[in-house]
Amino acid sequence: MVQFTCYLIALSIAAGGLATCKRDVATVEADIATLVRQVTAYDNAIVAFPPSNGSVDDALAIHAEATTIINTLNTAASDVQAVGEFSEDDDTAILSDIETSLSTVLSSLTDIVDKKPAFEALPICGFQALFLQDLQNLQNASVGFGNALINTAPATLVANFTDLTNNIIAAYGPALTAYSS
Repeated sequence: MVQFTCYLIALSIAAGGLATCKRDVATVEADIATLVRQVTAYDNAIVAFPPSNGSVDDALAIHAEATTIINTLNTAASDVQAVGEFSEDDDTAILSDIETSLSTVLSSLTDIVDKKPAFEALPICGFQALFLQDLQNLQNASVGFGNALINTAPATLVANFTDLTNNIIAAYGPALTAYSS
């Protein structure tokens, strides 16, 4: 009887946990709003890094911002997959929200390339490799999120999400090249 009671308790906890994991379009939109704020914070941290005499702490803050974005992109991809297919109106709104932050993404990628000499001048080596890893992980997480959106988009918007994802992938090229050398 005790085992059966324990089984029922475990089953109800599991069922309750599954119920709280329900995701909807509002969850994905909240993920995107979070991403927009995080991308802006990442870009601001890069811009604020001085061209000379920068601090290791400020460089680590940039890395922390990148890590936060990666985690949110992965969560957003998971949330999109959990929701399944969106309506055309929802996907159009999501596409618009993402496109509004695209200029900040492009700016941050340009800014991190421009600041590479400042990061190389830090008294602790290894930031080039750390930022290269961040850029690779950011690109991979962006692709994962983009693919989730492509896979759940109505047929009329698949090309739009595919183009957006391809443009973001291409935008990482110069930064990855700069930090690979």
